[in-house]
Amino acid sequence: MELEEKFFSHSTTATGLRWKILFIINQRKRTFSFLGNNKDYLTFLDEAKAKISAAQVHAARSLNSGIMTLYWDLGNLIVDKQKIHGWGDSVVRRLALDLSRDLHAGKSFSSRNLWFMRQMFLEYGQTGIPAAKVKQAVSLLGPTNIILPAKKRF
Repeated sequence: MELEEKFFSHSTTATGLRWKILFIINQRKRTFSFLGNNKDYLTFLDEAKAKISAAQVHAARSLNSGIMTLYWDLGNLIVDKQKIHGWGDSVVRRLALDLSRDLHAGKSFSSRNLWFMRQMFLEYGQTGIPAAKVKQAVSLLGPTNIILPAKKRF
């Protein structure tokens, strides 16, 4: 009670400001020291951390799966259009320029990356296994886990 009285009576002086600061620090120390040693709180904290970590992993996996599915679909699209229209290599370079310009995607859709997508589809899409199964398996991998034979175009 004495601390609170001093806090309010000297609030306009320099001493009063020091008392305010000490009062606030003291209140916070009591609150945090109580929670820091409380086993229920520590269990609660661990549960919250576990839920956050699990959500982060789930989000990363979902994002990775979506990106790999996109790579697969773009590779398939390039292969199909080249077969149907008889387009050569220059279509990939043109597509890279147009996608980068229109989507502001930077290097995400560079010629090199589009060739990678095309090659990934050719390597894994022609295995005799139903395309949906291969696509699902590839989507679980990350781009660095896909092993492709070296090609001159890379």
